Amino acid sequence: MSIEISTDLPADTITDIRELLECLRKIGKGLIASGSPVGVVENTLTEIAQSYQMPCEIVALPNIIMLKLGQKMHELVDFTVQQPSSLPLNQLSALGELVDEVKERHISPVEATQQVDDILSLQPRFNSAAMVIGYVVSIIGLTLLFRPDPRSLLITGGVGFLVAVLILLFRKWPRFNLLLPVVAAIMVSAIMFNLTRMGLVYGTANLIIPPLITFLPGTILTTGMIELASINLISGSSRLMYGGATLFLLFIGIAIGLNLSELPGVMVTTYESSVFPWWAPFIGTLLFGIGTFVRLSGSNRDLFWMLLVLYIAMLGQTLGENLGSPYFGAFLGATLMALSSEFIARSPRRTPALVSQALAFWFLVPGARGLLSVTSILSEDYQSALIGLGEMTILITSIAIGVFLGTLIISPDKFVPITTRFDQPVVKTV
Repeated sequence: MSIEISTDLPADTITDIRELLECLRKIGKGLIASGSPVGVVENTLTEIAQSYQMPCEIVALPNIIMLKLGQKMHELVDFTVQQPSSLPLNQLSALGELVDEVKERHISPVEATQQVDDILSLQPRFNSAAMVIGYVVSIIGLTLLFRPDPRSLLITGGVGFLVAVLILLFRKWPRFNLLLPVVAAIMVSAIMFNLTRMGLVYGTANLIIPPLITFLPGTILTTGMIELASINLISGSSRLMYGGATLFLLFIGIAIGLNLSELPGVMVTTYESSVFPWWAPFIGTLLFGIGTFVRLSGSNRDLFWMLLVLYIAMLGQTLGENLGSPYFGAFLGATLMALSSEFIARSPRRTPALVSQALAFWFLVPGARGLLSVTSILSEDYQSALIGLGEMTILITSIAIGVFLGTLIISPDKFVPITTRFDQPVVKTV
């Protein structure tokens, strides 16, 4: 909804401002829906306004954008509401390409507004069956990274298939989406703990993680930490609270599943293979990447770059863990991920950094360690649970610092607020 402060400007000028304002509003809604940090949203919209020599003030929150265009008393004000979601990667890639075209004024604001509507109406590239298969493949790939034995792969793949089908069923009743993480956690944990009780598998605590990968709030928690470091306090704290609430809902579901299985809490343990085939991390990473690409509906033109960034992050994480600790591995993997994705975004291919980072962010999954820490409560190992929560906090911070460092090396102004003054030409302050 637009609010006109003053209209004593020429009619064609008012029309131009309105068209630009509508363009910024639509692009802002798309960026908010993609889960972009609010500082990046504000800077992106400000840069577009700057390209039209239009002074502006823009405030973004995780679900609200407020915009003001014009000088002094000749201003137009607009605001809009958009719930954060997970845009399919084909939409996110097209939106990033459109933003670059608008910044360079290759298309008009009116054309951009129409294209945003067309982009956000794009259907997922893959049908439901392909997305279910992609989900299963990604889960098998993730399991290969820590338990590369046939039985574990079969169990997590089978349970992951049930979760994927459950997600499709809940799409028909979106009003129940708030219950989906709980229902999925109950189903997964009940199956896993019953298999443990029957002696068919052991150390199932970490086998619960892969089938629930889509619900883990690792990206949200990391984004929230980045926003706090960028002094976006409201958005950062709200994302951290949302991520924590999601982990709590998953924990409640797992606790209910444990109760239904009647497995003693002392048998809730974690097991990781001590011997790995040399090929397991490479094949597992590839399967995870391909499966997640299909599940998130990526564009073919971005696949190579997404897999490249994923492997760079994986190798960086592995190197960091071997040289130091898991925290240094998370930091190094995130740094190299950000470096490579920002470099790709500046190349002629122009795959947006948020797109090329998508697989790597899911791969780092700091939320997984958080879920492991809260499941320690089920076995009444409160000391391990407390330590695990502390480790999760350190991991998220390590990833956030790595993303900051890697991004600022290539794009030093990305997280620096851009401001304009209403009584002078547009100026970018650092």
